Amino acid sequence: GHVYVNTSEAPVIAWNERELSFEIYDKNTYTANELIERGYRDVLCFGPILMENGEIRPDLNRYPHFDADYQRSRTGIGQVEPGHFVAISVDSEKPGVAKGLRMEELAQLFKDEGCVLAYNLDGGQSVDIVFMGEYLRERSSRRHPPDSLLFGHTWLLPKESDPAPDRYEVGTDENGNPILVPKK
Repeated sequence: GHVYVNTSEAPVIAWNERELSFEIYDKNTYTANELIERGYRDVLCFGPILMENGEIRPDLNRYPHFDADYQRSRTGIGQVEPGHFVAISVDSEKPGVAKGLRMEELAQLFKDEGCVLAYNLDGGQSVDIVFMGEYLRERSSRRHPPDSLLFGHTWLLPKESDPAPDRYEVGTDENGNPILVPKK
């Protein structure tokens, strides 16, 4: 993988593949090499952090280049618990239909969804949302962002009709990839 140096003031979000969860760190908490040593393969830098420990961050206006007090297109990711995520994308580009959100309003949506942490991603021209092969939101420009968050589904995940989720734990398949398996 590529190692980029975070020269901005923005925090990073790191994917912990072993625990099926995100962890968020303020700038300079760890170096790129330290994140790799800790087992992270995927780290995104944008921010700001919207929520930590179930609470909305009080310093959302700390990064003026995010126009936190203005209604803008916004996209973010939140985590309810390991393996349970919420993605929210809000448009501001459709007059009379979508007016966008302030950063605090986006954070409140994640809190309302039961997230314990949430992170702002690039919104607006950088966001496509595709579900089952259909575009639910398509960028109006052909800007090519360097990263993507992709969510998938597998028959290995429990269904609503299966026993309670607390009966599953993170295991590994024959290739060493993390999967959910019934607790023993």
